[in-house]
Amino acid sequence: MATQTVPLAESRILRAYWEKTPRSRELHIRAAALLPNGYLEPYPIYATRASGSHKWDADGNEYVDYFGGHGALILGHNHPVALGAIQKQVALRSHYGASHELEICWAELIHKMVPSAERVRFTNSGTEATHLALRLARAFSGKNKIVRFSGHFHGWHDHVSFPPGGAEGIPRGAVDEVLFADPNDVRRVEELLSTRRDIAAVILEPTVATFGTSPTGSEMLRALRGLTSRFGVLLIFDQVISVANPGAAACRRANWRHRCICILMSRASTWTRRARRPTNRRRNSSGMT
Repeated sequence: MATQTVPLAESRILRAYWEKTPRSRELHIRAAALLPNGYLEPYPIYATRASGSHKWDADGNEYVDYFGGHGALILGHNHPVALGAIQKQVALRSHYGASHELEICWAELIHKMVPSAERVRFTNSGTEATHLALRLARAFSGKNKIVRFSGHFHGWHDHVSFPPGGAEGIPRGAVDEVLFADPNDVRRVEELLSTRRDIAAVILEPTVATFGTSPTGSEMLRALRGLTSRFGVLLIFDQVISVANPGAAACRRANWRHRCICILMSRASTWTRRARRPTNRRRNSSGMT
């Protein structure tokens, strides 16, 4: 359903916003001259500080921060324990450029909370993590097609950043390698897996997709686990909110041992459960078997 922008003069809410945020408006004008578009309409607030569940903009207005750092700040802003830990580590170094014990401790903690996470790979972003997971799935399986669900977000690399049919700037080859299903459409997934032999993996957001507007129930996840196991396809969970959420809990409870599951968390790690390789292994173009 198409939406229309309400003129400023016709909206009491927009007029109030305009009057209360002159500094944010000035900053937006500066930003628009240099930075690509994609801003909120008519312009975003420009934050200057935050504490707990609140943040303040450049005009001194206080807000309850329901955005929560894209869902990552489960403790709120500047929690004393988290802030103290960060300050302690910053005082020790800027960037080691080397291995250190804390990365092992972090991986051990992930494994303790989610035992199915047998291996942990830390990455710099969710985009990088899903890019890596899909490449590993293709290398492992020797197949190229990926099944995605419409509306599920997996980052900005070519295979995941377009709707059904493609988008400008995305190579046709990348579009052709992706097969779509509607959210929670198990029958469509079963149809694809049962009629094709070129699918490497199914990827989805296992809890709620599209900023929480498209929930995925546990029965759907179990159905996908059963289908992918039956047809020898990898299942990739892309989860970026928290290790303590229902998606992780489902993985802790489920006895999923047949094929690789990747769980991407906090835009910082890729978890993998080891999988048995297919008997028809072949070497792909990257040299991996």
